[in-house]
Formats: sequence, C-alpha cells, structure tokens
Amino acid sequence: MLRTLLVSLLALPLLTACPSREEVLKAAEDKAKLEVEKKAVMAKGMGEALSESGKVGAESLGQGVGDVLKGAMRGVDASLQAVKVTPVAALAEQGVRVERASRGADKAEGAKVISVYLVADKKFAGTLELRALDKTGKEVGRGSMAISAEAQSAQYVDFAFDVRTPLDLVDQFELRLKG
Repeated sequence: MLRTLLVSLLALPLLTACPSREEVLKAAEDKAKLEVEKKAVMAKGMGEALSESGKVGAESLGQGVGDVLKGAMRGVDASLQAVKVTPVAALAEQGVRVERASRGADKAEGAKVISVYLVADKKFAGTLELRALDKTGKEVGRGSMAISAEAQSAQYVDFAFDVRTPLDLVDQFELRLKG
C-alpha cells in the first residue's frame, strides 16, 4: 500500500505536467498566428521600402535597358546601312578619296541609291562610276554620276542603281573614273 501511494504521488505531477491535446493545439495555433503576423509586418515593410527606394532602382534599371536598346539599334542600323567602297588608284592620283558610304533612301522612280561621301583634295571634274560586286568579285550593277568639286571640298554623291540590282548580294563597291 505504501508502494501504491508512493507510485501515485510520483505519477501525479507527471500527469498534471503534460498539457492536454487542446492546450497543445491552442499553443500551436497561437505560434502560427504570431509567425503569420511577423511575415505580414515584414511584407508591409518591404512594400514600403520598395515604394520609396524601388522607384529609383526601377528608373535606373529602365534607363540602363533603354541605353542598351538604343545602342543595339544604332549598331543594327549601321550594319544594315553601311557599305564598303574601294576607290581605284587613279582616283587617289586625282585627289579624290572616299570617307564613308551607306545605303541611301531609294528614289521614287524605283532606283536603289548608294550615298558616298567624297573628299576632293584637288579640283576635280568628271564622271564617277560605282560598280557593285558580289563576294566572288562579279559585277551585279553599276551607277554613275558627273561631279565637279573644288579643291579641299567634300560632298555626298548619290549613285542610282537599277531597281533590279540585288544590293543585298553586294560584298563591296568599287569607285572608278568613267570613260
């Protein structure tokens, strides 16, 4: 009997120290609510920070993307419009050189245009011929233009090509004196 009493006395604190199932569930619920409230407060804080600082960051990011796109578009335009023009040696002797050339706006009558920026170191008058060559060196078209230039002058000269000239196949142009 003493033994039973002793076991009962020792077991009583163990039984009363264990929370009931309902108490365990309530504690878990309270802990979960606290975690959700902490996350909600964090989200609110992040939202406010983004509202203030995010505008500056997004603006900077947008400007950077815009600059990249502008640069890419300039590169695409330049690669699609620029053409290679090689003047023959006789032009250098006449004091005429090519600084740049590009695909110009096609004329209303259908002619395709190559614009060449010429510099005349000496006075020059004559007819120039621009020949379009494919990658094998075969001629696929030509255009000519009479020009007159004073010494130390420069000008754009537009060479018109037949509408049927396949300029997309042209690898380079050769500028020469006609005649």
